[in-house]
Amino acid sequence: MKALILYLIFFSIFAIVNIIYGQTEELDYERFMDYIATDDAFSRIIGFDYFDKTVPDSEKATALSRTWELAKDRKDKSAIQKSILSYFISHPQESELWSEEMKNNVLSISSDKDPVTRKLCLNALSSRADSSLDSSIVKFLNDDDEIIRENAIIMISKWSNGKTVLQDYMIKNRDNKTLEKSLQKAKFLIEKKEK
Repeated sequence: MKALILYLIFFSIFAIVNIIYGQTEELDYERFMDYIATDDAFSRIIGFDYFDKTVPDSEKATALSRTWELAKDRKDKSAIQKSILSYFISHPQESELWSEEMKNNVLSISSDKDPVTRKLCLNALSSRADSSLDSSIVKFLNDDDEIIRENAIIMISKWSNGKTVLQDYMIKNRDNKTLEKSLQKAKFLIEKKEK
């Protein structure tokens, strides 16, 4: 009888702690991926709300990396990856989400044929306070998509050495007619910064 009472007390304390911290179950990866494997913002919100309530902050980077890996075998992996990238962008100050493994995952698709994926990669990389990513962000200056190049130029212009990086870009590409609009944008931002 005492054992039963001790068990009930322990179980009650455990249940209360889980309710307080919102962690009443382990993450069901398939369920989570089903929620976020879409362009539907509402479904993504439900999915990441489930993720946030289920996974402790200290385990989120590992859980996101595992989700990324599990998604590789799914037909909807691109939608899942885009959702995870969007999650990073919407949580720029939360460094516990970012890991070396996630950085490598994002870099692995930063040259994807889909411009939306590349743009999300650029935004996810630039949302991290990690100067080791600077060279990866600079590569987006030569992207095939004009909008991505402009976003990279704007982001780089905010760096402490942004003026130098953009001046080098302008010098190296001054005769490239394809990059004409991007070069004008870089020149404008440099001049604006000098004022």
